[in-house]
Amino acid sequence: MKKRLAYILTGALALSAFAGCGTQNAAPAAAATETNQETTEASVQAAEPETETEKPSAFEANLDSYESLILSAPVDAYYAFADLAEMSDAMIIAPGDLTFDNGDGTTAATGGTIYALGPDGNIMEYGYVEGGGTATPLATGEGYVLFYGGRDYMNKVTLDTDAGKLNIDEGEYFDEYEDAITLAFMPVATYGNSDEDCDGPSDFVQEQSGKLEFADYDEIISFLKPGQGYATIQIGDDGNVLAVAEEVNKEDHTATSASCYVMKDGKPVEVGYVIANQIPLRAADGVVYGGDEKNTYEANFLNPEGNGIMAKAYIYKTEENGKTEFGGFMRETNTFDQDQDFTGGEEEFDALIAERDKVPVIEFTIVE
Repeated sequence: MKKRLAYILTGALALSAFAGCGTQNAAPAAAATETNQETTEASVQAAEPETETEKPSAFEANLDSYESLILSAPVDAYYAFADLAEMSDAMIIAPGDLTFDNGDGTTAATGGTIYALGPDGNIMEYGYVEGGGTATPLATGEGYVLFYGGRDYMNKVTLDTDAGKLNIDEGEYFDEYEDAITLAFMPVATYGNSDEDCDGPSDFVQEQSGKLEFADYDEIISFLKPGQGYATIQIGDDGNVLAVAEEVNKEDHTATSASCYVMKDGKPVEVGYVIANQIPLRAADGVVYGGDEKNTYEANFLNPEGNGIMAKAYIYKTEENGKTEFGGFMRETNTFDQDQDFTGGEEEFDALIAERDKVPVIEFTIVE
């Protein structure tokens, strides 16, 4: 599902823009004649009724309040601003484990906490929303609407700033979502830093260790806490990928999500998360499989540069108005311009699910 990307105003840019956009009045030329001055004054008077002073957005007007929220958020969290009211930019803070590389150089999120102006004119928390997968990231649409959803639902969120309420319209608004703008999130760790090359923690290991770089895989493993786990797997052509899981099932040593590292220039580099929904991650032949038990099939490999997780397939099954429908895409190779729409039906989809479920689960070594 391809949607236009919103290059949302970041905190660093907002700080610069807000500080540098003052109102300036032009001074009359010293050599102007009395006639020219009268003409100029008449022109100005005629133009005055058409002149409007744009009010600052809620973010600009309440910069300190939003800034304090960003600075108090977890260091591995991400933030974005969303146009959810006529003169109120809302802010969404997403936890690190709900963010992911959107495949176009930006970070998207499937959920987060919404903040905006309240009835008293102060910033308040409106509530929390969370969708079901990376194929349906948070996005904004016309009419100051925020969309979040999953394979078979797409809800609309609006803010009632007069009442300080968050309204959720549960439904299947996929047609409207097609034209929505995906929110681009920025890392809390780099707020106020204009250096584009600077990065903050990208996963739970970096956050809990306080380190952005590691000497080797052993050092990464040394920062894992009891109950967390690690495994060496193959993704794409790289057979030495370190997968680290924040939560591991103690009974079967499986996990539903993991952060992955590859070796680049002699050092580990975090390349993204692989995620499943209430089923264990599986891997074989360079592909990591996710999705859910019956309605979503996901497969992942590495991008052409080998420095990022890339979707190989995302296929879903939905029930709408009593009719079963299928959709999604597949890629034979890790190139972005050769997507193929899934055109199969029940038989083909069930075969993919059955094939995936035969793939060995990833077994993690649990740290004691």
